[in-house]
Amino acid sequence: MINNKTVLLIFGGLVVALAAFIVLRGLGEDPLPDPVPDGEDNGQVEDVEYDTFAGRLFVNEQELELDNEPLVDKGLIYLPVLELVDKLDAPLTYDQDTGSLLVAGSSLPEDADEEEGIQVYREGTAITPGNVIELDDELYISGRELAPLLRYFFYENLFANEIYLVDASVVARDGTYTAVRHRDARGWASELTMTIVGGEITEVTYDEYDEEREAKFASEGYLENWQGNNPDVDPVALRDQLQAQLLEVQHPADVDLTSGATGTYKQFVELASVTLAQARRAAVVPPLTDGEYIMVGPPSATGGWMPWISVEVADGRITQVIYDDIDENLDGKRENEGYLQNWRNAYPEVDPVAIIAQREENIVQTQDPNTVDATTGATAWGTNMKKFITGGLDHAQLSPLGTVSYDQIYVLFGEANDNGDRPQLLLATSDGQLVLVDFSDYRNGIPKKLDNPYLNRWQDQYPDVEPVELVLEMEQTFLETLDPDELDAISGATGWRDSFQELARRAIELGIIQ
Repeated sequence: MINNKTVLLIFGGLVVALAAFIVLRGLGEDPLPDPVPDGEDNGQVEDVEYDTFAGRLFVNEQELELDNEPLVDKGLIYLPVLELVDKLDAPLTYDQDTGSLLVAGSSLPEDADEEEGIQVYREGTAITPGNVIELDDELYISGRELAPLLRYFFYENLFANEIYLVDASVVARDGTYTAVRHRDARGWASELTMTIVGGEITEVTYDEYDEEREAKFASEGYLENWQGNNPDVDPVALRDQLQAQLLEVQHPADVDLTSGATGTYKQFVELASVTLAQARRAAVVPPLTDGEYIMVGPPSATGGWMPWISVEVADGRITQVIYDDIDENLDGKRENEGYLQNWRNAYPEVDPVAIIAQREENIVQTQDPNTVDATTGATAWGTNMKKFITGGLDHAQLSPLGTVSYDQIYVLFGEANDNGDRPQLLLATSDGQLVLVDFSDYRNGIPKKLDNPYLNRWQDQYPDVEPVELVLEMEQTFLETLDPDELDAISGATGWRDSFQELARRAIELGIIQ
């Protein structure tokens, strides 16, 4: 028999559990994205299950199969260090006794065996990356931080589901490139801009900026504080030394370790490596058509929220980015005080709106979503920005937009299937009317309708079906009728037709077309 006291205890427990559930999830909301504390996670060894990167790794255009799959954690892709050192014959040595990595024949310091966790030494000084994982007798370091240690440059393309390691044998393209890091706990965000002419680095500038864009190495307050604590070290001279030496040696891995400013050295080398990767691996694309691009991601499995990203382009360059998650009524999370309050309750140290605003600014700075650092908080939002902006702009550049002025250029994304295939529908409007329709089914960042090897395989299996002509017929039919059901009469590419219809219906539901 259950007495009154027992009933009260059970009821009280249910109330507490329900309250905790509401705080963490919100009524009808998606679970909150996992925030990432700002700080160094060197040598994570706790019992954690990591996601693996299911895409492909290329080394100088050649695909490299790994026994240890890269890991994905908090917006970063981690590469297996020991396996890559072996396969690439990289200039790193592993000292098993101390768990240390030695760069280019560096010696161990006398106190190496007293250090906890994995340490990386160059010239006897620790330059250990901030993101290291130990798992199953293998060491993993984030690609951005590991690449310079291997004398490679690291680039990722989440839309194509590919990562790349390229070395100096690949010629860098001329241009000006910018790389940035997330803002640190003190409010500084590192930024490096590099100019390449004739394949050579001709100019490089590095600084760190606060939220008001005040430069650290021009800040009287910062410099006075530094001199008070380190009277024998001139931080501006050390920064200038890094810049000058990179111009001389032309490779970040050959820049001397600067005594007294190890943190600046590590960030400088990382960002220089990122810009050189961009100069060697970022896609060569035609200039963007000016206008507003709106990328609409697929609804989430929980809550139905859709990524909604507005990208303004003027004179062929990205000038503004605004990210949100919207529901079917076009109401966004950024204006949803209930959702934001739930976030603040769960993660009081993380401001998701401020973090996303910084990433929006970073994309404008770098002009390349793939190089944006998505490690600090709201990781899922940052990953969506990188993936869908890259995919949407790629689709637009390959579509027949031309130089016509449009009101908006929408790109709607479907769910990726088990093979990584993802349908996309581009809709361009002018004066409130739909004027252009372009459908593509993508695999590994390549639209199948433009992939000749894929089309040849199609023709071998279905010689009586012309898939490109069928897509053109679907596009024209929908442009004329604005009715997805009218595509039922088109046969021969059922999978593409079904995906086209699903995306077209979503566009109508969202009011993109009337």
